Amino acid sequence: MVQAVGRTVITVRRARGLAPAPMPLPRPATVPLVAVGAQLKHTFALAAGPRVHLSSHTGDLADARTLDAFAQAYLDLKRLTGLEPQAVAHDLHPGYLSTQWARSQPLPCVPVQHHHAHLAACAAEHGLRTLVTGVAYDGLGLGDDGTLWGGEILVGDLTDYRRAGRFATAPLPGGEAAVRHPSRMALGYLHGAESLGSPRPYRWLTDDFVERLAPAEVSTVRTMVDRGINWLERRATGEPTSRLAAAFHLTVAIATAELVGRAVADGAPRTVCLAGGCFVNRRLLTEVRRRLRAQGLRVLVPSAVPVGDGGISYGQAAIAAARLTKG
Repeated sequence: MVQAVGRTVITVRRARGLAPAPMPLPRPATVPLVAVGAQLKHTFALAAGPRVHLSSHTGDLADARTLDAFAQAYLDLKRLTGLEPQAVAHDLHPGYLSTQWARSQPLPCVPVQHHHAHLAACAAEHGLRTLVTGVAYDGLGLGDDGTLWGGEILVGDLTDYRRAGRFATAPLPGGEAAVRHPSRMALGYLHGAESLGSPRPYRWLTDDFVERLAPAEVSTVRTMVDRGINWLERRATGEPTSRLAAAFHLTVAIATAELVGRAVADGAPRTVCLAGGCFVNRRLLTEVRRRLRAQGLRVLVPSAVPVGDGGISYGQAAIAAARLTKG
């Protein structure tokens, strides 16, 4: 399934007909390997040499039938490609069934952080080996600090990365179940958002920054800041949900452009990769891309591989191939 956003076509699912046609690897895999993806919107990949075969969409591995389907598809793809993996790449999250499956195999493991895999999937599709700036926005992924990440600005390549910016953390009522129930996430931010050390709700809202906004955007952003994330009050006074949603998306896009701009000013690369399931959202993708391009930045989006978690296995394969080559 694909959708057009402006002149960009993004892939939501790499379905049969495209999968398992091979994709290129910027750094060839010196040994055959399997990358087992994440938990939701699951795919896996088999790689050897300069090519990687990305499976079709599997689904949510929490479903027993889906997990069985993955195991069978893995055997089928090995038979089809003639590859016998000698290493396995997997997500950091120990609760993912894909991670548990990977660790049960008699193979050396290559753990890959979730958002690094998103960044790598975009970079690898475009044949990049050098450092890039990444904007990885999705539901969640386990960070290397043990917390759950979701809105990340990264600087990295196919072997390593660093965190250059992020959104504030907040409690997740019900844990990871909050990903399926956005109202829970909203509740977490309303009642327990992390303070970033400033009395202002948005530290980036400086006078010179406001001057760079379009006139119609100034009132929207100032209203957001003056009223905080008091969404319930605004809705109670009769403000349309559509207006609140538009204001939220606009503010996230503006904040993203500012965070990336600061990272670039500090030396981050001027090539920016956008990845993660949130960029299936047309408004968010269009606004973020437009604002980054207005800063003179090169903006890349996955198109041949899924922009969301369906592309994680491709990113894992690209990282594992690069690390094994480097090692």
